[in-house]
Amino acid sequence: MPKLSAFEKCTFCPKLCRHACPVATVSGRESATPTAMMSAYWAQKKGILTKEQASAGIDFCTSCGACTLACKDDQPVATLLFEAAKNLRPVANPPDLPKMYGTGEFIIMSPDGRDWSKTLQRKIEKTVGIAFFQSWLQVDLTTISRKQLTQMFQPWANGRTMISTTKQTTHLAKLADLHVVHLHDLVETNVNFLSCGSFSPVESHKITCCGATISHKKTALANQMAVKFGSQFQEIYIDDSHCAKHLKTNGINVIDPIDFFTAR
Repeated sequence: MPKLSAFEKCTFCPKLCRHACPVATVSGRESATPTAMMSAYWAQKKGILTKEQASAGIDFCTSCGACTLACKDDQPVATLLFEAAKNLRPVANPPDLPKMYGTGEFIIMSPDGRDWSKTLQRKIEKTVGIAFFQSWLQVDLTTISRKQLTQMFQPWANGRTMISTTKQTTHLAKLADLHVVHLHDLVETNVNFLSCGSFSPVESHKITCCGATISHKKTALANQMAVKFGSQFQEIYIDDSHCAKHLKTNGINVIDPIDFFTAR
């Protein structure tokens, strides 16, 4: 766990990253700023807030990393907030291990039930299996230990490479010590797919996150973020299938890597 001094530094900072945070920008809430979230953890450690209160404060974080990019003091704010949440929240049992269909060097971590394993197999001329991870998309990974995930997914390692199209499944694979690549890194394309952190919120004056990662607990706010995010672009190619689904639900026309790949 990072030292408390890292959180104290943000607690007494005059909100210099507030303008970069998409949640704070769209909600207009001071309680949703990175400073407030970092302060919540610091206050809990000082006995001012309960664990439940501090955890609820951190619930606004989408882990987009805009605060880290904007920080003038080189604080890894998004990473610190993830570690803080792990410290505050009770350990939970993960969903069941997804069933793997087919075997091969590559395993698709499908986020939405679409099966494009045969298409990919023809494209890359490698054996490809698939597993369906819909039940994992809303899982709070701060509540599951790395050891637990490593043990759970150990049978999957065995020299395989996971193929992900969401930030959540990529993070899950890394926590489970699985080798993972994004689809658009595996299949060559000349399209520039947007992702959290792919453009500077300071230089572009755009919000950098659509709110998909908090859509299950802050639905109304996440929907506002999606509409605001989508209004900034004429054409959106987005590298996260979970984000794409959230944007489509809010009437935004987007193309995710699976849409792009299967249409070619």
